Amino acid sequence: MKVVNALHQEKWERRYIYIVKSLIFYYSDRKTFEMKPEKTLKRRPTDLESYTLDMVENPGDSNAVYVLRLTPLDAEDDRKVIEFQCDTVKETQQWIDAFVTAIKLGNADTHTNEAASTVEDRKKTSSKASTFSVSQSD
Repeated sequence: MKVVNALHQEKWERRYIYIVKSLIFYYSDRKTFEMKPEKTLKRRPTDLESYTLDMVENPGDSNAVYVLRLTPLDAEDDRKVIEFQCDTVKETQQWIDAFVTAIKLGNADTHTNEAASTVEDRKKTSSKASTFSVSQSD
């Protein structure tokens, strides 16, 4: 899967994404995750609490047929809009299911349980992990 920061439209980059509860962890590839799960690309995971998921009907990139967009619900929220590009319809549906589950968990869990805070938790409790392309500026 590929990800891009929707506001800055940088190039798509393939990344390994790992979801635990409502948290998204970004890795350069699967091997990095398996060898050094503490070595994420971002200092902190993205929390999907109060995000919404949409399918992008006509992405600007003609090669990006299957694009999903995560957007904060509140217009005043300063978190980023993130787009994910999938390679197939099947992969798109799998990611829709994973993101919807993560958003529901994030909205139900008010951060009283930080279950994904450690590397060991990430190893044990993945709800969805896969390679896809990401490009998001920090």
